[in-house]
Amino acid sequence: MKELILDKFAYFFWGIVVIVVGVYIYQFYKFKRVIDLDNKYKRFNDAGQLLEDGHIRAIYDYSFFPEFSRLWHKKEWQLAIATLFLAILFVTYLFTDKQEILNLLGINFGILIGTLIKVEKE
Repeated sequence: MKELILDKFAYFFWGIVVIVVGVYIYQFYKFKRVIDLDNKYKRFNDAGQLLEDGHIRAIYDYSFFPEFSRLWHKKEWQLAIATLFLAILFVTYLFTDKQEILNLLGINFGILIGTLIKVEKE
């Protein structure tokens, strides 16, 4: 198996490149189609007067990968990732005892506390 991969490495590499480029071209086409449909959207009332010109979507619908973007734009996920990052920094500081990591931990902890205060006020 290893010899097969080494002998055909160029084919594997270019195959993966073609697949990735194909996925990006498809995602770009899908993104452009959504924007075009939203620009053409018009809503009228019973009298025929224009009520809405264009359609406004959530920010994650305009992403190339809306499923991942939708997960990221939920506040619970951002807070969980920030807390995990702080825990990793804290454990790293405990093992290395470097002042730079402590400074980074202090700055990020302040940002997290500020975010929590903002969420509680909303």
